[in-house]
Formats: sequence, C-alpha cells, structure tokens
Amino acid sequence: MVRAAIALGLLTLVSVEGLSAFSAFRAIPLALLWSFALVLAWCTALSTEHEPRIPPSLTGRTARASAPAPTAFRVALVACAVAVCLALVTALVAPPNNSDSMAYHMPRVAHWLENASVRHYRTFHPAQLIVPPFGDFSIAVIQALAATDRLANMVQWLAYVGSGVVASLIVARIGGNRDAQAFASLVVLTIPMAALQASTTQADLFTAFWFLVFVAIVVDRPSLTNALWAGATLGIGMLTKPTFALVGFPFGVLWALRWVRPGAGKASAARRGFLGSAAVIAVIGIALLLVTPHSIRVARTFATGPWGAGREAVRTRNAAPGLPSLASNVLRDTVLHLPIPGYGRAVVRLHEALGLDPNDPRTTHLFDLTFTDVANTWNRPLTPNEDAAGNPVHLLVALGFVVLALFRRPRDKMAAWAAVIGVAAIAGWLLMQIPFKWQPWTARFDLPFFAVVAVPTGIAMARVSPRVATILVGLFALGALPALLLAVHRPLLDLAAVAAWPLWVWGLLGLVGAALAVRRNGSASRTRDAIVTAGAVVLVAAAVQVGARVFARSSYSPMSILTADAVDIMFRGKPTLEKPYLAATQRLRASDCRVIGLEMRRDDWEYPVWRLLGSSADCGPRICAVAVDDEIVRLPPAETPEPCAV
Repeated sequence: MVRAAIALGLLTLVSVEGLSAFSAFRAIPLALLWSFALVLAWCTALSTEHEPRIPPSLTGRTARASAPAPTAFRVALVACAVAVCLALVTALVAPPNNSDSMAYHMPRVAHWLENASVRHYRTFHPAQLIVPPFGDFSIAVIQALAATDRLANMVQWLAYVGSGVVASLIVARIGGNRDAQAFASLVVLTIPMAALQASTTQADLFTAFWFLVFVAIVVDRPSLTNALWAGATLGIGMLTKPTFALVGFPFGVLWALRWVRPGAGKASAARRGFLGSAAVIAVIGIALLLVTPHSIRVARTFATGPWGAGREAVRTRNAAPGLPSLASNVLRDTVLHLPIPGYGRAVVRLHEALGLDPNDPRTTHLFDLTFTDVANTWNRPLTPNEDAAGNPVHLLVALGFVVLALFRRPRDKMAAWAAVIGVAAIAGWLLMQIPFKWQPWTARFDLPFFAVVAVPTGIAMARVSPRVATILVGLFALGALPALLLAVHRPLLDLAAVAAWPLWVWGLLGLVGAALAVRRNGSASRTRDAIVTAGAVVLVAAAVQVGARVFARSSYSPMSILTADAVDIMFRGKPTLEKPYLAATQRLRASDCRVIGLEMRRDDWEYPVWRLLGSSADCGPRICAVAVDDEIVRLPPAETPEPCAV
C-alpha cells in the first residue's frame, strides 16, 4: 500500500507538470492519462501471481507477547472506525471553508484549471505561487475530473486514513503485535489536529502522511530499491511542505547509518559504504529532480531563491537563530498544546526574567496575535479549530511514557527501535524550531511529529496492564470527539440543540446504557457497571450543558453542517463577508461581463468569488488580479481582454 501511494503521488506529479507544459491541464487529457494508468495497473495486477506473506520484522521475530487486552483492542478498533467515518461525513458534506483554503489553496487550483497550466500568474497573494503545491496538485486533479470542489477535502481525508494504516505498518515492521498496531493507529487518528484537518484542504495532515511513509521506508531493510522509494517520498514531502525536510532529516541520517553499521549484511565494510553512498546520492537526486520544476518557477518569478521569496521569506524566517531563540520557540510551542491555567503567563514571565522578548519580531510572526495574546488565553488549545487546536492528551501521555522509559533500559530490539524513533522525532521537531519564527498556528506544523510519536506510544500502551491500556484508549477517543463533532468551522453537531434536550431524554439514555452494561457482564459486577454507565451519561449531559453555554459566548452561531446551507458553511470563518460577497456576485451575474478583475489585499478571501460565480475552465466569467504585489508585477498579464468589472 505504501509503494502504491508513492506511485500514485508520482503519477499525480507527472500528469500535472507534464500536461501543464503543453497548456493541456484539463479534464479530457487528465481522464485519458489516468484511465490508461488504471488499465495498466489492473493488467499488471491480474498478470502477476502474488503469494500472501508477512514481511519479517526488524527484530527477527514478533514482539514479546504482552498481557492480553481484548477490551482495549476492540475499543481501539471501534474508535478508529468511528473517527474515520465521522471525518468522512464532514469532508463530504462541508465545502472548503478554511481561511487558508479561501485565501490561497483553492484559488490557486481555480487559476490552474482556468489557465490549463500551473505556470505562475499575477496575484495579490504571493503564497499562491510560493507555497509547495503538491497537496493542491492532488486537489486540482480530483476537481478537474469530478467537475466540482465537493471532493477537495478528500485528499486530506485519505491522508488521515493512510496515516493510521502506515503507523500500524511501522509498528509491525519493528516487531509490534496486533495490540500495539491497533493502539498506534488509534493514537494517530485521535490527534485533534489530525481529526480537524481531515476535512480541510490544508497540507499539514498530508505532510504527516508522507512523513510516516518515509519512516516506514527507513525502518525497512536497506536496499537500492528502497532508496528509489525514499527519494520519491522525500521529493513529494518537500513539495507538500518545506518543514518535511527538517523533521525528516534525523530519519534520513538513521537510514544512511543502517547501510554502514556492522552486521548490515554479508558485504564488506567498503562495499556497504559504497552502496550506502550510492543510495544517499540516489535519494537526494530523485528528491531534487521532483522539486525542480516548482523551484524554477519560484526562482524566475521572485529572482531570490526557490524556497523563500522576497518579503514572504522575511515574514517566517527566524532572524535571530541561536540557543536563546530555540529555547524560546520550544517553550512557546508547548503553550499551544497545554491548556494549563497560568502556564502561558509563566512562560512570558520566564522570558522577561531571562531578558528575552516573548513578542520579539525577529523570532515571532506578528500577524493578528502576539504570543502574549495567546498566553493569556489558557484554554485556546482546547478550541476545535484546525488552525489552533492543541494535542494535550497525546503530549502528556507521550511525556509520561518518556519519563518511565528513563528509568528502565530497553528490554528487546522492539523497545530499542521505539526509543530510536522517539529520539529521531524529537530531534526533527527541534530542528524545525530553528529556522522559523514562532507563529500562533505553529501547532499545525507539529502534526508530523505527533503522528510519528504515535508509534512508540502504541508500543508502550501494549506493554502496560490491560486496565491502564483501556483507560488510555478511552482518553484518546474522548479527547478526539470535540474535533470530530464540534469543529468550529464544520460542526456535525448543533451543541445548542443537544443542550436543549429535556431531562427525560438523558434519563432514558442512562437507563438504556445501564441495561446494556448489566446484560453484558456477570452478576458480580452488575450493580457497579450500571452505576458507572449512568454516571457517565450524567457527566456527558453536564459537559454538553457547560459546552453550550461557553459556545454561546463565542462569535459563531450554533449550526450543524448536516442542515445548514452550503453558502453559510463556506463563510463560517468570516460570517460578516457573506452578505457583501453575495451582493457583489449577484450584480456580476446579472451583467454581461465575462472578464472580472479582482482587487484584493493579501489574505483576503478570493475563492468565494470563484465559487459564487461558478467560474471554471469551461464556464463562468474569467477572473484575474488587477492589483498585484510589486514582486509579482514582472509576470506577464493574463491573455484575456481588459476586465469589464472590478
């Protein structure tokens, strides 16, 4: 499955870049190309005989049999299935409405489809040209073939499911049993940020998936074939998000060291060194080959470099790298994940005591919030928002296992591998803190780190007592429910409507749950289980009531995407824009204007104009920017008549 995902990624990249070179990035050429690939894949599969086999683990045997935890295992599987299904419903029902999606992810897809090419165009938002495009390439292919944007969220949903599967594979490759595999998948799928992003068109979850794929290749046995897969994954990951190279660097070093370690094979040390060097060169060469087209476009447009362009680089680059800024970024990053009253203010006071400015513009991306603003809102990590949600349960559980691991040596190879993966993940996370400024939404960038830490966490959960494992499974599952049901921009549940349920409804739920608990268990524990179940229903009812009152004080009106209008959902993040956008696009639709100019500022919402006007490659008016950034003005104007409306 991992190799098929890589091959699919390569096909996506080749089809987009290849057709764009001939200005043929349209539905019919794409359909022909992908149909040919599908037929070829089926013919290959049908003509090849495969014998099912279980690949040997790196430990040479399965993991030491842990105490059976059937309840925890079953609950973990059910929780994984529920999380995947809830995320799927949200991804299919809700149109793209994330702020970044509205400002540059979806607009660039619309421009590519209209221009039949991914060449650069005039825009007021440089991120549409600079940001690595592979995630949006995938969306563009789906949107071109489906002739709708209602499947745009599926790219990240597929990454969500794939992350759970690949995490399980990594655990199996280092010798984990079925419990450890199920727990690792559960930990990944219940990361609040992952559950929230599974129904958006952002790229952080997509990056986490490719990072897990890269780790899966690293823990596989070294071979030149794996070097080709690793190079392709590295290139695709760097084309998805630039932070991939930083968080993946320690794992790349680990992969290279496995070639030259003693006992790496029957070959001599010199031969192993030669093969390892050739493999590293192949990995780097393939990765650079894949990122070259996008890098050339950026370098030509901005004349500054392929990855950082002009003022865009200044906005995010750490201008004061060093140990003080590294420590500052690490401390401030933890504030985004730990909802502890007073913790953020303590970090501010610690900065001041050390003579550091927590809002230093050299190390802080000052946009609409300073670090002090974030620190003063201790419960911000609990907000089910794909730009701000933290992962407190995952961080605290992982830290707890780290503390336990410090007092005992690894007992077998699997434990040693889990420790190595954990250390490499921490090293990659620290590397990511060095070149970039702290940002209020840095929690998004930590998603690959939390995804790979799920591997040692799952292994550790399989080694604790069944009761502790069941409790941890419940904590992870319950911690993900707000992200799956009450996402700020895409809530499946109308919390106010649930809070309005009469008391007899909650009482009935408690009675039904208690009856089921009594029927399932033996007589010795019937009373206890009935009381526990009824108490759980009371706690849920109280939590809903409190949550509804807190939510009532927010700027978002209660709604459920299952019953709300699609336009209302689209403007959920900025509801004040809905009326003026509707009024403007209605006037444009009533006119005969076929070429519309947009004059906007950076981070303004461009995509609603495309969606409300129904503009696409085949219908609707053409849309172009009439006020562009001075770094982009060197691009030639679009080959369209002058706009008849602005």
